[in-house]
Amino acid sequence: MIGAKKTIAEEGFSIQNQNCIARVSIRIPCLEKAAEQIAEGHWPEAVAESGRSVVAVVCNLAPLELIHASGATPVRLCAGEAGPLPEGVPEPPRQMCPVVKGAAARLGALRRQVGERLVAVVIPGTCDWKARYGDFLGLGDGALVLDVPRDKSSWEARQAWRRQIAALADYLGRRTGAPATRASLLRSIALYQQATALGRRLTEQMKQAPPPMSGSDLMRVFNLFYSLPIEVWIEAAGALLAGIGMDGMDGADKLDKVDGGAGGAKGPRILVVGAPIIWPHWQVPRLIESLGGRIVADALCSSYRGFSDLVSVDETTRTGLLDALADRYLLPCTCPCFGSDEEYLWRVENQTRDFRIEGAVIHRLKSCYLYDLEADRLEGLFRRLGLPCLQIEDDYESPAPAGLATRIEAFLDMVRSRKAGV
Repeated sequence: MIGAKKTIAEEGFSIQNQNCIARVSIRIPCLEKAAEQIAEGHWPEAVAESGRSVVAVVCNLAPLELIHASGATPVRLCAGEAGPLPEGVPEPPRQMCPVVKGAAARLGALRRQVGERLVAVVIPGTCDWKARYGDFLGLGDGALVLDVPRDKSSWEARQAWRRQIAALADYLGRRTGAPATRASLLRSIALYQQATALGRRLTEQMKQAPPPMSGSDLMRVFNLFYSLPIEVWIEAAGALLAGIGMDGMDGADKLDKVDGGAGGAKGPRILVVGAPIIWPHWQVPRLIESLGGRIVADALCSSYRGFSDLVSVDETTRTGLLDALADRYLLPCTCPCFGSDEEYLWRVENQTRDFRIEGAVIHRLKSCYLYDLEADRLEGLFRRLGLPCLQIEDDYESPAPAGLATRIEAFLDMVRSRKAGV
């Protein structure tokens, strides 16, 4: 059946050989195991086995380097499926945000696995649902809400955010018993810079025609970044990059040596944008690729967007490092919670050119008005660029509608026809 759920053992991480002709399967055991455990409603064993305190976050705006420098393993609570809620939590409102509902269930699973080592939850208030997340779960002092400015362009907003990150550093120090020092910040920043570089190099490979691995698989690798200790993810991502066999050559260099450009690649080159797609709710990327499309890029906060920017350090004092982290998480962020989305649209337009995109899928979430507004702006951008696009609404809970495969198949046929000049 189209879109039927497979186990990780059946799927593997699909990579093509160096001649880009036949698919082979490279096994990255820790990634496969982690994905399987998340699909079963658990957290990866590597989180519990790290021996560190755990700090959960509900958004990409929480500085992971700061949490790591405070002696804790950061993990992101957002979940692609809504499991059972923690004991004592009231039934959520019917129209509750799917991301927040899933995060509530995933918090319960994390508590069961790590117990008292879960010392804090950091909640950037990017929307009303997330701002009330701590109250809904009764977290009290165990949660800290960050007030995200809606206009990040002003100096006042930037300074206010820097003060919040400094306060977060103090809060984490109290919760973990290991306040971030200048030395620990430098080590953690260097570690996450390494992860960002790996993510960028993996993404560069998708510029090839055809790409050397499934875009759906790469999105899943990026999803797992938020659920694994950083050291484990770096080792796995490095093994994946080496397995592709092209880690010394970027996508632009390899492109001409494969088949001379996009004309020789089978399947439309697809960009996925919009609301986050979170493992294991994978029906949209799975359907796109099972029906012949090639996901070669995405602009999702659950995937590549977390790897798009580095920390720029001007001063290596503790204060200077905290300010650099604050700026890195606020200034380049393209979340629709901000008043202007011009930078996001500019980045998406660049992706359409850099990855030679032939069609775009806009992913929307029920009950998320921020991404509803952005979806219309994205559709306008693709119309201006002459790119066909398809909007898909999802809720993380329902199985794929009977007509979804038909809609995606028709969309891919239209992209192929335009490409062929029919």
